[in-house]
Amino acid sequence: MRPPPNSSSFKREFLKKWLLALQLCNHNNNINKNDVVKRKNTIKLSAEIAMASVRNGATCWSRALIAKHSSSFHVTTKPRHMPPPPPRHYKKRVRCKKIIKRSRRCCHNRSAAAAVVRRKTAVLRKLVPGGELMDDEASLIRETLDYVMSLRAQVDVMRRLARASDCVAMCNIV
Repeated sequence: MRPPPNSSSFKREFLKKWLLALQLCNHNNNINKNDVVKRKNTIKLSAEIAMASVRNGATCWSRALIAKHSSSFHVTTKPRHMPPPPPRHYKKRVRCKKIIKRSRRCCHNRSAAAAVVRRKTAVLRKLVPGGELMDDEASLIRETLDYVMSLRAQVDVMRRLARASDCVAMCNIV
């Protein structure tokens, strides 16, 4: 079982894998220090790969990110024990009852509430990597929650690293 995205072990593992991915990207691409756009893209790419590899293919979004970047990152090893994608159900889509109830309060019309739910789930499907492959809203919401928590952990690690580098820079100035 992988650590939850908000745990300190997840953040530690992400930092290790992110630094390793940055080293690999810098070694493979020979990035010029003056090329800000290429440096930004390298940081983003390595962070996404690190975040997905920490989840080790346990979520749909992590598998989608690994598949998306495998060719551009020259990934030579696949995550160990990568579970198969969840089976696709061909049943009628299950609507999240709480969302529909909340929508009904606003729009007293059942078809309008369903349209609101469809619009919002369509937006979620575009935002979450691999979201377009999910059939039901419940799994989409679970994946979205996990992805957002992982992004939050990523931001937290990056902020701490930036603060630490600022402190080191300030100590070197003085």
